[in-house]
Amino acid sequence: MSKFDLYQSVTDRIVSALEAGAPPWVLPWAGSPGSSAPANLGSGRPYRGINVLLLNFEALQGGYTVNRWLTYRQAQALGAQVRRGEQGTQVVFFKLLEVDDTREGAPTSTSTDAKVIPLLRSFTVFNAAQVEGLPEGLLPAPPSANWSPWRRPKRCWPTPGRASGMGATRRTTAPRWM
Repeated sequence: MSKFDLYQSVTDRIVSALEAGAPPWVLPWAGSPGSSAPANLGSGRPYRGINVLLLNFEALQGGYTVNRWLTYRQAQALGAQVRRGEQGTQVVFFKLLEVDDTREGAPTSTSTDAKVIPLLRSFTVFNAAQVEGLPEGLLPAPPSANWSPWRRPKRCWPTPGRASGMGATRRTTAPRWM
């Protein structure tokens, strides 16, 4: 049985995405409000580091419209179930862990008994689209189709022939492009 190499797995996924034509400096995934940054659906915490790149590549490849992810156990805790046959995506967790070195037979140190070791773990997460039975209102609302970037600015401009601002004494007109 071969030992799983997490570093090589992450490197292979990035290389395959680059070979498929998705350079990391271009954002080919959807940039809709609330869905561009991958986040954990259960806790709401955004993913950081290399996980952002890995999950965005996976969302692009899988065609997922919502960039929210959760573990199998988180799905079960919410009363939901991952669909049979769905493949998860590996994310990594890194932390410098401080442990006490007070075990028997360890050399005694007068300065400190704490030792810092790197902790690297991988977890498998699933996109919300791979999970059935999620509670209503848990996913972010999709952006409105009738949204207009000019609706708000038009209301900011004064109406033609009316005084503008509080205590304004002169009359103004709206620009011709409105």
